Amino acid sequence: MGGGTLLYLAAGVPPGHIWPLAVTGVVVGAMLTTFTLWLTVRASQAIAVVVGIIGILFGVLVGGTAMQQTLWPLIPYSWANYLDLHRMSVTLPASLVATVLFTIGITHATRKAAENS
Repeated sequence: MGGGTLLYLAAGVPPGHIWPLAVTGVVVGAMLTTFTLWLTVRASQAIAVVVGIIGILFGVLVGGTAMQQTLWPLIPYSWANYLDLHRMSVTLPASLVATVLFTIGITHATRKAAENS
């Protein structure tokens, strides 16, 4: 068992939820990280921080209440909270595609900024 697995077990996470939780956390985390970096390169660090804070607030509000039944597709900051198969079948592919697109956008924006400086 890896250290992460032991950490999840120590936190009381059922063994069957460890892999879905880890995979969803990594994939959604990568998407949100690339989105924030893309926003920083395209706009500014201040805008990226404000968007991140607002996203986290909405993620907690939607992910922790009954609003998640209808609003969960609109708030990617709450996607790592959903481990049921029908939601993971939407959030994981969408997160992977968004990560790739934001990575391409980061590369393009960085090259453009380097040319202009």
